[in-house]
Amino acid sequence: MAIKPRGDCDFDLSEIVQKVSAYSGSHSKLRIVDYLSESHINSAVLIPIVIHKGQIGLLFTLRSNSLDRHSGQVSFPGGVIEKGDRSIIETALREAKEEVGLLRKNVQIIGQLETFNTSAGIVVFPVIGVIKSLDKLARNEIEVDRIFCIPLKWLCDPAHSKIKDFSGSDGNIRKVWFFDVYDGELLWGITAKITKDFIDLIKK
Repeated sequence: MAIKPRGDCDFDLSEIVQKVSAYSGSHSKLRIVDYLSESHINSAVLIPIVIHKGQIGLLFTLRSNSLDRHSGQVSFPGGVIEKGDRSIIETALREAKEEVGLLRKNVQIIGQLETFNTSAGIVVFPVIGVIKSLDKLARNEIEVDRIFCIPLKWLCDPAHSKIKDFSGSDGNIRKVWFFDVYDGELLWGITAKITKDFIDLIKK
């Protein structure tokens, strides 16, 4: 796993794997999950670490404008935990397969981040995986408008992210993470916060 991508990149994949694995191993509460609840919606997302154009990056999707929830937003592959799912990991991998055609055999799960609770009553469980191959990815045209990658080096630059005031549909103003536009796409909200949590972990 000692993969060092070519080009100008400050990250070593083996070091990232070690940090994530150590973090997940020291936080046993990450593995104790109430998958189904009547008080909130449980969901899981996959944070896909990829080697793209010679740099380590993260894979994102642009959700279709036709979707009822978070339409037109940048997101990680993921969705609601279903009754047949045996674990958070299974949910994340199932959704990644459905949304972008990512085969389970091409994903090495290395850990999890702490959960994120949204103002809408959704609990998000982020699962982190290294993508072994980007071959044969195929977006679900109903759910996904685009699949793209952002280099970690760009995401880690503090000049590219900030907290802003955001007025929600309920009229309340909240502090929300935003990244600068990258390749025409705006990363903000839940996905931006999860990205920041991941970046903070690997920069320690």
